[in-house]
Amino acid sequence: MNLATIALVVLLVGYLLVRRMTGQLMEARRMLLLPTILAIVGLASLNSTDLSAGAIEFLLLGCVVGIAFGVIRAHTVRITERDGTAWMRYSVASVALWVAAVAVRVLLIPVESAIDPTAASVAGQATMLAVGIGFLAESVAVLYRAMHLDATIVWRADKGGNHTTSPTLADMHNRVRGGRTKIR
Repeated sequence: MNLATIALVVLLVGYLLVRRMTGQLMEARRMLLLPTILAIVGLASLNSTDLSAGAIEFLLLGCVVGIAFGVIRAHTVRITERDGTAWMRYSVASVALWVAAVAVRVLLIPVESAIDPTAASVAGQATMLAVGIGFLAESVAVLYRAMHLDATIVWRADKGGNHTTSPTLADMHNRVRGGRTKIR
């Protein structure tokens, strides 16, 4: 992984962490789009000619670790209702799980390098893929948790405070809540 990629990962992850630590409106589009972009950029950084069986195994391991930490982290996120809409905020446990995820990833580097240095190098180049997938798993799990509330889950919000909802997301929200209509 080159220095520019590392800087991009740090900036994007830092941006998402700060926003989620300070609390934010659960804007589903943003929650799903940024992690998806991270994952796609990470996937695009792979060179298919370097993908040995060992590299694919290490990539899958990184993605599984990312997903596991993302789903666990989602259960530490505080979800509240403000003015009829769902809001989220990281707790101290959420941040601690980010630190733990980074520690696990750092501890895996020498283990993977000892097993297959070439495959470990390829897997290291796709760190953005694992981070993006972890964030995406967290976002999906948080959105699912929020669907159990009566609060509206916003698809998109503008700076003026106008909210757009998604018919598909609203239908999913209704189904998760067992067909109950929202009480306003």
